Amino acid sequence: MNWTYGYDWEKEYQDKKALTEIMLNSPYLGNGANLLMHDRKWTSEAIEDIVKGFQKKGYEFLDPKLIETPA
Repeated sequence: MNWTYGYDWEKEYQDKKALTEIMLNSPYLGNGANLLMHDRKWTSEAIEDIVKGFQKKGYEFLDPKLIETPA
């Protein structure tokens, strides 16, 4: 599985507010997007707001193990 977008390694997004904003408003956001996020302090601080923001936009989360692929 490949990722669609991620920003948390870029200097300008290494704080909670900036990372939350770009993750929720990325031009690459769409149905089926796979978001890349690393285990960094600012990512950990932003994750709750990111998840809640996506839920407000109507997005749901799926465990990748549940994705069916052709045999």
